[in-house]
Amino acid sequence: MSLAAAVAARPFSLPSFERLLCYSVDTLTHAGSGAQQFNVYSDITGTLELKLRAMQVYETEVRAYPHPRSVEAMRYAAMRNGAMVGLHAAEVFQSVLEVRKG
Repeated sequence: MSLAAAVAARPFSLPSFERLLCYSVDTLTHAGSGAQQFNVYSDITGTLELKLRAMQVYETEVRAYPHPRSVEAMRYAAMRNGAMVGLHAAEVFQSVLEVRKG
């Protein structure tokens, strides 16, 4: 988690703040001391192909399979994430902080 983002998103810093989620970046998430615990799954079944087409615009970032940033690997990751919770495709997040008002 980015500590700077967490500090900037403190509830008393941003009055409209409700939730801080950390996004999974496959080339970074599994490196280092251990995998994060993802506990928020967002259904991207209807937008997966659009996401993959959009990623192809970033020619210097997308690599050939089996690199994690290949189109094929991104599709497989989305499908793996979805299968964990009974969806066709999902993106995963870690909920770091949630403020419930009222």
